[in-house]
Amino acid sequence: MAPDLVIGIDTGGTYTDGVLLENETREVISKVKTLTTRQDLSLCILTALDALLPEDRKRMGKPEFVSPSSAKFLY
Repeated sequence: MAPDLVIGIDTGGTYTDGVLLENETREVISKVKTLTTRQDLSLCILTALDALLPEDRKRMGKPEFVSPSSAKFLY
């Protein structure tokens, strides 16, 4: 059975950070830091997600929870 996974992504003013964790043990499976695309936050979020998830995504299972956060004002 695949582990329960969680993803956290934080878009800041300069960098977007992401982490993929195994939920039960809190083991860090992967982490990433990429530049924030201020004009379109979806670009840096998708870049982070692509870097976090392994190429063989079926082996890992689907994330059970995704937690986004941002220090950038959306208006």
